Amino acid sequence: MVKGRVHSIETFGTVDGPGIRFILFMQGCALRCKYCHNRDTWDTKSGKEYTTDEVITQALKYKSYMNASGGGITVSGGEATLQPEFLNELFIKAKENKIHTCLDTSGFVNIDVIDPILDNTDLVLLDLKHMIEEESKELTGVGVEKSLKLAKHLDEDVAKASEIVEKFGVKVFNSKSK
Repeated sequence: MVKGRVHSIETFGTVDGPGIRFILFMQGCALRCKYCHNRDTWDTKSGKEYTTDEVITQALKYKSYMNASGGGITVSGGEATLQPEFLNELFIKAKENKIHTCLDTSGFVNIDVIDPILDNTDLVLLDLKHMIEEESKELTGVGVEKSLKLAKHLDEDVAKASEIVEKFGVKVFNSKSK
C-alpha cells in the first residue's frame, strides 16, 4: 500500500475546485515562490504519512456534502505531483467511489509522470506562476517550461482537460472550447 506525506487536510473547502471539497495539502514542493503562503509544505520529509485507504475512508464521511454540491477531492500542496504513486492510487480509489477528482498543480512535472494520474483526474487547476521564463525563475526559482508543456498537453487532449476553469474569478478556455 502506497503512503503519502500530507501537510494538512481541509474537510469542507469551497475555493479549490467546484462544490464542497475534501482537500489534501501534500508535503513537498520543488518551487520556492517568493509569495508562497504554504512555505511549511516545502520540506518533503515533514507531514503525516497516510495510506490512500485512510484518506478515502476520511473523505467518504463527507460524500453526501460533496455529492449535493458537485464537489469532491482536491489534492494540492506543496506540489502533489511530487508524490505521483500516492496521487495516482488515491485518484483511482476516489473514482471507484464515484468521487470527483481535482488536481491543483504548478505544472512543474514531467508529462510521463503525470499522464497516468490524468486518466483519473476530472479537473486540473493549473497554477501558472509567470509566463516569462526569466521572470518565473526570479519569482519561483524554476522556469516555466514544464508548466507550459503541461498546459499544451492538457489542451491537446480535451478528454483530460477542463473546458472552463474558474479560479479567482478568471475564466480560462481551452482552444477546443466553443
